[in-house]
Amino acid sequence: MSKAKQRIRSALDKLNNVRRVDGGLSDYRLYQILDIEEFDKMLKQSSEKTAAERRPHRDYSNRKKWRQLKQQAESAETGEHVEYYDGSHDYVEPPQEEAGSEKPSPVAASPKKTGSPRKRQSSCGLTEDEPEQDFHWEYYLDATQAEAAPPTAFAHVECSLESGLKTGMKLEVATPDAPGYYWLASVVTTCGPLLSLRYLGYGADRSADFWFDVSSNEVHPLGWCAQNQKPLRPPQAIQDRHLSWEKLLDSELEGAVTVPSYLLQLKGTAPMDQIKQGMKLLILEEENPLNGWAASVLENVGGRLLLRYDGCDTAVWDFWLFYLSHRVKALDSPSHSEQTYKPPQVIENLLSLEEWKAILKTSMEEAQKYNSKVLANILQDPVELCEHAFQLGLKLELVEPRTRKEARVASVSRVLNKHWFLVEADDLRHPKDSPPVVRCCHARSQTILPVGWAQRNGLPLLPPPGYPDATFSWQDYLSSTGATAAPADIFHLEEDTLGFEEGQKLEAVNIHNPNQLCVATVAKVAPPLAWIRLESEECSFVQPLRSKQLFPVGWSASNSFPLRPPSNYSGLSKRPARRLSGMPDSPSKSQLCVATVAKVAPPLAWIRLESEECSFVQPLRSKQLFPVGWSASNSFPLRPPSNYSGLSKRPARRLSGMPDSPSKSKKNDSKDGKLSGMKNSRSWCPCIFLNHRCFSGPFLSKGRLAELPRQIGPGPISLVLKEVLTQVISVAYKSSRVLTELQLKGKPN
Repeated sequence: MSKAKQRIRSALDKLNNVRRVDGGLSDYRLYQILDIEEFDKMLKQSSEKTAAERRPHRDYSNRKKWRQLKQQAESAETGEHVEYYDGSHDYVEPPQEEAGSEKPSPVAASPKKTGSPRKRQSSCGLTEDEPEQDFHWEYYLDATQAEAAPPTAFAHVECSLESGLKTGMKLEVATPDAPGYYWLASVVTTCGPLLSLRYLGYGADRSADFWFDVSSNEVHPLGWCAQNQKPLRPPQAIQDRHLSWEKLLDSELEGAVTVPSYLLQLKGTAPMDQIKQGMKLLILEEENPLNGWAASVLENVGGRLLLRYDGCDTAVWDFWLFYLSHRVKALDSPSHSEQTYKPPQVIENLLSLEEWKAILKTSMEEAQKYNSKVLANILQDPVELCEHAFQLGLKLELVEPRTRKEARVASVSRVLNKHWFLVEADDLRHPKDSPPVVRCCHARSQTILPVGWAQRNGLPLLPPPGYPDATFSWQDYLSSTGATAAPADIFHLEEDTLGFEEGQKLEAVNIHNPNQLCVATVAKVAPPLAWIRLESEECSFVQPLRSKQLFPVGWSASNSFPLRPPSNYSGLSKRPARRLSGMPDSPSKSQLCVATVAKVAPPLAWIRLESEECSFVQPLRSKQLFPVGWSASNSFPLRPPSNYSGLSKRPARRLSGMPDSPSKSKKNDSKDGKLSGMKNSRSWCPCIFLNHRCFSGPFLSKGRLAELPRQIGPGPISLVLKEVLTQVISVAYKSSRVLTELQLKGKPN
């Protein structure tokens, strides 16, 4: 060991709270997190005497690393240590102070501060000098050969993107040929504010379907005309089809489902977009949902709300909640007799009782400016509460709410009403050394589990503090306490995996820092829980499958929220060529050929390649067989039949229900006008293939994209292109944004 390193070790050993990490400093930089100036003083003796021992090509020119250490010191806990290694440089001594400096003493680091949600850059683990790393999901999935969790598994996200308008709903809209008259229309397709409607009376005929913008046109729910004395009369084309249209109206109204009036007031926008910055909401207490307090919306990130209790002036008490949480309600008069308004206990002592009353009055007056009925319908958890059957004293297992890595032995400590009850972790110590762990639950809570669930599914179970035996046994514990286990049939636990599978990627909130959204992996699935591993740090925990802190791949990008990348992302090798399903690793050595099924005898099929004299058998479920058009949609070369050049000109293959060619469309035109939309078609569009493996970007859902048909067409160009646009818009996270991108800006070329 060099003299310089010996002096450094001697200086470090004099500090009382330095722990040894390894036997020698070698090429690692080992520092206690101290003030950098103090650290420089501590190493002053090794400046001049060891200059000859330093390697001539090393110099301390990168001061950014020291600034980073200084910033870490400002937020580190007293006594914390760090190992820092820069793989591109060997050990480099820090800059030296002038001789005569005083001997340093250990500097107590400032207490760790709670990450401020408003400081987005720092809350994501980045410093001012550290550039934000560009993260691309498509590259990462290809590099790790992983799959994304299906978007349909995240019900809260899917619900936040839907306008609420469903196919088959009935509306009353104005008729184009008779101003002042209205007629019923059925919703055929929804694309945000755009609705594809069909007047009642056309049956399954799509020729008269039309697009309707609910944000700028007059539309009403069923019954509006009767309430406002407006006449109902069908368009002339329907009167020509149905002589007795009054009977048609009566038959169509039986069992009809109308559009709720509050949805029409949203003008086709996503419900989450109605929650604006600065709005006042009622937030129910986590441990007592019968009490709530007013809070202001600081940010709305895709329905994830950053909130601050009214009466708090600092960001210390800021918190995140998804708008569909059962804790988020409209701030108006109490919805039931048990509802009370009181500031949470953590902030109750900040102001006097009179000041709190004045703040609540002001917040309620502000909330009156909003449409409370619309807001109340938006802020509804899709999982409705139901009456529970839990009784006082029943034993169960509770997922540890602080670490979410294990379960606790717990009991029902209090029944609040028919919907809510309190669960407290058991503690056998007298007196108790720490505050009790209490959680408020309802019948559908997914973090309370029947006795024995943890052991059956590999979740560690912590025995109650003060439990005498080394190993915990539920049978012995129940007999010694005289308690009863909660029956398994009173738990309403999720039994389906919802599409989650081990190894899938997603985006998850860091439970230790809710300001961070991290790249995560599903490590294990055991309904109703999933084991989640954050790739940005060594952190694993369990979450309910329906947790509102889990999001699909691309959610952060579509909402312009920073995503913390994996810790090894910068070290990933160059993007590998992703192997096609069922194909060899080297595409250059493989062939995909046109083939014919010669014979079928389950479970085998006789396959004949048309490009050469070759026949063989394959299992019917073989992954080396693909549908027609698969190679084109995946940009893979297809070997044509050997006699392809001698075949006559390819005939235009007709769509189902379409004529063989546009020139014959008039001959096949029916009297009811089914093909009227094709009479003016001058061009015939070939088959359009949809690439399901493309990079979907921030606008389109990759999961929904995979559900689209492999190809559309051939057919009249207007019909095919209309279908392509409709399908693409239908898989958008926000259809209005996609429509904006597709909209023509300026004059056409």
